[in-house]
Amino acid sequence: HACYIYGLVSVPMYDTLGTEAVMHMASEAEIAAVAVAPEKLADFCRLWPQLPLVKTVVVLGQTPDGTAAVAPEGARLLTLDELMELGNTGGHAPLPATPAGPNDVCTICYTSGTTNMPKGAVIPHMGFMSATRAGHELFKTGQCPALGPSDVHLSILPLAHCLERALHAVLTGHGVPIGFNQGDIRKLADDIGELRPTVLVGVPRIFNRIHDQVWAQVNAKGGVAASLFKYAYRTKKENLKATNHHWLWDRLVFGAVRNKLGGRLRLVISGSAPISGDVLEFMRITLSTTVLEGYGLTEVSGPCTLSVVGDHVPGSVGPPLSTCKMKLVSVPEMGYTVDDRPYQRGELFVKGNGLFSHYHKRPDLTAEVIDADGWFATGDIGMFDE
Repeated sequence: HACYIYGLVSVPMYDTLGTEAVMHMASEAEIAAVAVAPEKLADFCRLWPQLPLVKTVVVLGQTPDGTAAVAPEGARLLTLDELMELGNTGGHAPLPATPAGPNDVCTICYTSGTTNMPKGAVIPHMGFMSATRAGHELFKTGQCPALGPSDVHLSILPLAHCLERALHAVLTGHGVPIGFNQGDIRKLADDIGELRPTVLVGVPRIFNRIHDQVWAQVNAKGGVAASLFKYAYRTKKENLKATNHHWLWDRLVFGAVRNKLGGRLRLVISGSAPISGDVLEFMRITLSTTVLEGYGLTEVSGPCTLSVVGDHVPGSVGPPLSTCKMKLVSVPEMGYTVDDRPYQRGELFVKGNGLFSHYHKRPDLTAEVIDADGWFATGDIGMFDE
């Protein structure tokens, strides 16, 4: 938020990045200041001498012993407390805000490089605000349950993730407090039990784990308990298109599953990758709450579509958000065309205010994916069913 106020460009990095990727991103984006977790400081300090443009490193915690001396000449290493103290003393009055324009750069988000180095998607302020506005409209129009200060979100996606950043902007705008996980997927159950969230947004890997653990426990019990669970599951599945609630089974059978996730969930969203229809169905049946699936990309500032309440078609990610337009383009060499029936299929193209402007310092890659009319080729195959 401080970067937004002063017109500074943020460049988030995943803590799982390798040395080569960090060097590439820091050099290409010409990063001048870095905020780093204490446990990652030693790793970055080994790279620091090769990054002469980085003049300030701020540790988000205490500096481990012995690391203060490794700052290169002309650079400085500070803790967050020391940085805040500088702002409170020594005549450092708050600088006047520097309002950014809609086309000014808000953030450079590097996409994961599967074959080459990561590409920096340059997202203007209009793009990020469009994603935030689209999310806000989902709650205003009733596509998602209304949320407020009595709700709480457990943040489990990395903070470098575009979806999580947009989600935080939306939820804080509705007064929803946010709790942060411990950073260890093995402790996620502890985090959920402690916070008891009402909002949970995650990736399929997390929901797959819940699905597998519950079914393993059911099958391990065997006997009457397993038979009752499977009967209740079949009963709700048969009626799922009408409702995912059942007056008896929700209390008698599935309450234990809900309680594993805090017992208060009102909204669950899966995104970032396709989720199995079986797992999505399992979540809707056992949690007896709103479970939606979305689609998005870094290049569209995060979210792009979201399924609607009551849409239980496996694989459906819903209609485009209000800030996006979509079309399909035939890919005949793969057997997908817009003339396919009953539904047209093809490569998904996206256009709208949420779109990134270009890949940083890579006009060649930008030209490959954005056409003359401003349509972005996602590289994903889609189908329009209506």
